[in-house]
Amino acid sequence: MAEFAVVRDTFEHTGPISVELRVNRQSLGWLHCAGEGTYRIQKSVPRELLVCGGDNVLTLSVDKTYQPPGGQALGVILLRMGFVD
Repeated sequence: MAEFAVVRDTFEHTGPISVELRVNRQSLGWLHCAGEGTYRIQKSVPRELLVCGGDNVLTLSVDKTYQPPGGQALGVILLRMGFVD
């Protein structure tokens, strides 16, 4: 599960974006974000993708970012992310 925000200043440069949620490098799915606002992507994780007794890595990727002159690439603001029951 990941909750994130698409902010107006970034969206004005990127337009609609898509984000991908992955666990241990395997895609769980994509979410299309058509405008600014708060979004949540939550997907079931197949047991075979999890590492029993080890680390499980959850990542969120953005298909488009905006890089202002002299600044860092901007995508979304991550509000919350993790595994839920």
